[in-house]
Amino acid sequence: MAKCAGATELEAMALGGLGDAEYVRGRMISAYDRFRQCVELCERHGFGRIEVANRPMMAFTQWFAGDTRGAVGVADIAIARAARVGHRRAEMIGHHAAFFCRHALMDFEAASRHAQSALTLAQQLGARRFETEALAFLAELHRLAGRRAEAIANAEEAVRISRETSPAFLGPFALGVLALATDDPTARQAALQEAEALLDAGAVSHNHLLFPRDAIEAYFEARDWKRMERCAAELEQYTGSEPLPFADFYIARGRALAAFGRGQSDARELTAELERIRTQGEQVGIRVALPVIETAINQLRG
Repeated sequence: MAKCAGATELEAMALGGLGDAEYVRGRMISAYDRFRQCVELCERHGFGRIEVANRPMMAFTQWFAGDTRGAVGVADIAIARAARVGHRRAEMIGHHAAFFCRHALMDFEAASRHAQSALTLAQQLGARRFETEALAFLAELHRLAGRRAEAIANAEEAVRISRETSPAFLGPFALGVLALATDDPTARQAALQEAEALLDAGAVSHNHLLFPRDAIEAYFEARDWKRMERCAAELEQYTGSEPLPFADFYIARGRALAAFGRGQSDARELTAELERIRTQGEQVGIRVALPVIETAINQLRG
């Protein structure tokens, strides 16, 4: 309607709103298309305020849509432009998007800077539910660096804040990070079960994508092949109306690693599938998930 009326600024606002609506539905490719159209329209007509508010979400959904390397550039611009006009919330979300991209690409030093900046901005804004996200980021980086105590402390704090603010917003994501951080099987299972209950009750869309990614990893470490396959199936079901490169990669990865763990598949066929997944991961820029694939390939070949 805004487009038909020639109200270009309203059209840009509507495109951003449609992007938000698709995001809530978990349709990240459609969300990315709407956010991209919004940002491009804003750039053509100089609607800086609307552009700054929507560009971080363009980056975030572009990452989900399978273009990690492209999303990094969008996120960097989002951060710079938001900082220039003092839009701290947009700047914070830009750091969130940049973290996910640089973590995926295994640029952990840069990812740490984004996590720290996101935490500082959340604290400045008094946006405690976003502290959950930044603390989960820091927990993940500590885990990857082998600093288990620090990882558990940050993850537990992230979960605590999510429970006090809005469990449906980031609770499953934070619990998934905690499940990966802990080496206590009882604590791991409790975190996974709590997250799954929150998803069943109705959590924000990103949890339905991020939690299965981490749960598959946690179940792999626990050698629970059945639950790995269940997580992959649930992720496939959630994205059924609009398949997503991010999800497709983790679905295939989860199933192949479960088959590898069981040791019941044809070695040649499974090696070929793992090699395909490795190539897929490189293409979409999710390098952080590839070392275990490489290990499995080498063991099968050996």
